[in-house]
Amino acid sequence: MSAGLSNAYYPRASRTGGATALHFVTSWIGTGLGDLAPEFWPDSQRHFRLYRHPLGNLRHRVRHIISRRFGVMSIGCNLKMMSMNRMTGFTIFLLTACLLPAFSGQHQKEARSSGDPWSAQQLIQPRVLADWLASERPKPVILYVGFPVLYRSVHIPGAQLAGPCSKPEGIALLRSALTGIPNDQDVILYCGCCPFQRCPNIRPAFEELRKAGFFHVHVLDIPTNFDADWVKKNFPIDKRAGS
Repeated sequence: MSAGLSNAYYPRASRTGGATALHFVTSWIGTGLGDLAPEFWPDSQRHFRLYRHPLGNLRHRVRHIISRRFGVMSIGCNLKMMSMNRMTGFTIFLLTACLLPAFSGQHQKEARSSGDPWSAQQLIQPRVLADWLASERPKPVILYVGFPVLYRSVHIPGAQLAGPCSKPEGIALLRSALTGIPNDQDVILYCGCCPFQRCPNIRPAFEELRKAGFFHVHVLDIPTNFDADWVKKNFPIDKRAGS
């Protein structure tokens, strides 16, 4: 009866005669084992420990006497806790070793830009810019802030010459190029004359736009140079001399 009543709140598919019978059998077996195990466990222990080494029983008796007489944890328990602490430390070490590589890439990217005036979100990858230019989205203003000889050789289509910003005349050319551009316009700055971290032009250009009040400024991430990171990857180029 208890098996039938316990099925009352189950869905209809679980209240069939077969399901009730199965529940009755499993409950009967579980209850029987639960009652029989405590009854016969001491006899089972004596049977399986018949040939146990005498020192083993002596060790158990010593631990029992110490815990009963002095109310303290036995030496064996202390050693067991020390072993568990070692296992816990080893587990933490393994978790750290497994999780560290997952965060290392993001950490390196943030560390690389930590000394720059822009944030990691203001860096734009070449592939992202190439897809942007090929899409139907409104095009950004692209300003080349490097050396004129490189611009006249090859540049991104639609880019304006506004440099070199490492020199006062380049900053003046950049200010001239910004005339008439609203402050909320998307602006892409790039150079690519040399490895990104040593570029003498990109940082002064970014500072100038920030002082001018532009807040949608992005810097094209060119780790090596424009030829390796843009031209040789078959992104769109313009070889006309331009302005």
